[in-house]
Amino acid sequence: MPFDFDFHQIPARLNEPAHIHYDVRYLLLADPQEPLLISSESKDLRWFSLEEVRTVTQERSMHRQFNKLAWLKTRLTPTS
Repeated sequence: MPFDFDFHQIPARLNEPAHIHYDVRYLLLADPQEPLLISSESKDLRWFSLEEVRTVTQERSMHRQFNKLAWLKTRLTPTS
């Protein structure tokens, strides 16, 4: 099930007209000990803490999903 959905305008460039771009973001649990494999779709790949990832981008839609994740984390983290 998607975790976050965003759409935004992409301006025209070279041979591509202006258009709406859609991002569908999924949330998954992964083992941080698993090796990360860079593919042709990624320039770099690494794990971030929720606090650290907020410093990587200032995109409003990204921060919205970080806020959703922080909220979810407080609901799923057991309190002793």
